[in-house]
Amino acid sequence: MTAYVKAHVLEMLGREPAPVEPGKEGSTDAGSESLYAMVVLAYTVHKTLFLPFRAGFTIALTPRLVRWLHSKGWAGGAGALRAVGHVKGKLRKGNKTERD
Repeated sequence: MTAYVKAHVLEMLGREPAPVEPGKEGSTDAGSESLYAMVVLAYTVHKTLFLPFRAGFTIALTPRLVRWLHSKGWAGGAGALRAVGHVKGKLRKGNKTERD
């Protein structure tokens, strides 16, 4: 099972599995396989068990963030341009104070 997941992940990344050395066709590197299994398990646990918390934070914070963006006038297409101008102005001020 671990070898299948490893091969699938390597295929998704566009890499080929390392060639098998002569005389080691039947053996596997158990340490490497267990590492891949641990990574896959950790990723799965992170995505499934923490989903309610991640979704809850997103649901709770998104309306506040949108209200804040609207209060600054940064929402929408024109608002994004104003936000970029604001950040550029702050960066210019920061660079001037560092030079002096």
